[in-house]
Amino acid sequence: MTETTTLQMIFNKQEEFQSKFGFVRGESDVEKTSALIHSHSAFVIEEIYEMLRELPFHKPWKDYSNLEREELVEMFEKAREEYIDVFIFMSNIGIFLGFDEALLKQMYLEKLGINHQRQEDPTLGYITGGKE
Repeated sequence: MTETTTLQMIFNKQEEFQSKFGFVRGESDVEKTSALIHSHSAFVIEEIYEMLRELPFHKPWKDYSNLEREELVEMFEKAREEYIDVFIFMSNIGIFLGFDEALLKQMYLEKLGINHQRQEDPTLGYITGGKE
C-alpha cells in the first residue's frame, strides 16, 4: 500500500466534500463544471482580499507604528486562515479541471521550465533585475 501524499490527500478530501454538493468527477456536465469554476474563482478573489485586509501595513494611509509584536503575530495568523480558504477554493478549481497530484506536478514542472527560459532569454518576455 502506498502512502498518500499531503497534496493528494487534500485533493481527495476536497473531492469528497464537493461530491456532497453533487459534483462527481467525470460525471458532472460541462456547463455545471464551468459554472463551478467561475463561482469558485470569484470566491478565490474574495478570500485573497480578505487575506490582504488582515495584513499589517495593508492601508498606506493608516498608522501601524504602535502595533505590538503580539498584534502583528495575530494579524498574520488571521491572514494564514484566509490563505487556507484561498487554497481550498483553488483545490476545488483543480478538481473541477481534472487535476490530481500527478497532473499538477507534470504541468507545474512544464510551466516552470518555460518560466525559467523566459528569465534567461529576454526575447521571451521576462525582465529580471540586473539584466539589460
